[in-house]
Amino acid sequence: MAFPPRLQMYVLAAKARLARAGGFRRDPYPAPPGVELSPSLAHARALAVVRPALRHSDDAGPLCDWQERARAKLAALTGFPVERAAPAATEPEDRAVSAGLTRRRVYLRLWHGGHAPMDVVRHRRASGPLVPLICLQGTNSGSHLSWGEARLPPDPVKIAGGGDYACQAARLGFAAFCLEQSCFGERRERHIAPRSASATIDAANHALLLGRTLLGERAGDVASVVDWIASGEAARVMDMTLASDRVAVMGSSAGGAVALYASALDVRLAACLASACVGFIAETIACRRDDSGQNVVPGILQWFETDDVVALCAPRPILMVSGARDHLFPAAGMERVAGSARRAYAKAGAADALGVLSPEGPHGFYPAVAWPAFHALLDRGPTQSGMSVA
Repeated sequence: MAFPPRLQMYVLAAKARLARAGGFRRDPYPAPPGVELSPSLAHARALAVVRPALRHSDDAGPLCDWQERARAKLAALTGFPVERAAPAATEPEDRAVSAGLTRRRVYLRLWHGGHAPMDVVRHRRASGPLVPLICLQGTNSGSHLSWGEARLPPDPVKIAGGGDYACQAARLGFAAFCLEQSCFGERRERHIAPRSASATIDAANHALLLGRTLLGERAGDVASVVDWIASGEAARVMDMTLASDRVAVMGSSAGGAVALYASALDVRLAACLASACVGFIAETIACRRDDSGQNVVPGILQWFETDDVVALCAPRPILMVSGARDHLFPAAGMERVAGSARRAYAKAGAADALGVLSPEGPHGFYPAVAWPAFHALLDRGPTQSGMSVA
């Protein structure tokens, strides 16, 4: 006698709960020995044999020639907006910030027509010309962490852990440009209903439909900020003197990835601090769970690996930092990327302009070691960068 369908459902659910309670994992789709059914196994086989076609290490010609070809290809793959409308800013508003610092906000109309909050933090006693440093938060509650403002319950812990990038940078003599990244904080999705649990996956998928990527769009946003600074409008609106030819960028985790790719794509960025984001693609995002899609670039492994992206930054100074116990971007993988990319830096006569730090600790930003190393790197970097800070 067959049980009614609903009763069968309850029986199956009870068996599954009993199996979990007993420490057993019940697989309703058992595979016979020797049969590989999981998609990741097929992808792993492909990753083991893929050979990117535009590897910097395979090119015997001048580095600048390879960079020109590679940069154009990376722009096409990511959907980076090579041609952009000049950004426009709203009237500035003075906002509260930590003691000794000032913060002024505008809303920038970026290349795609949307807006982004832009908060510029500097020390009250800072005198120009100040080096602009674009600060990018990772996957968290938003750029307000950069100036030490807590809005959500986890924020105080993140700020105490070094998330107040702009305050740190401003006290070191930078003019910190806090760009709210697409999908985070004030730029979170509001109009799709219902939305996916991930803050970024909807935008990442929609960008793909347009032949773009979320990573390329975010790098384009950074380029728009550089456009704004280079035009002189940022200095006028923010009422400060800026070294507009010496713009740097920094970020951690997802923010670090954008900082790295933006530096590879926009040669006007004179230096980069990329934290908790560097590893070979085949060893990181290509072989683990990813519900965000924010660093996925279709077809990239047919052309590049991460060391090639770093090589596109040569000879400009770049500091890469990753904790020894980082579970997403282990320090050992970052060091292998740096070892390969250093060949391109050496070819450019700037081997010392590529810095690597592996502090003891998990995934995160390490201000106590990152800022002194970044300062030292800027001081001894190649003359092409022209970087120096107070």
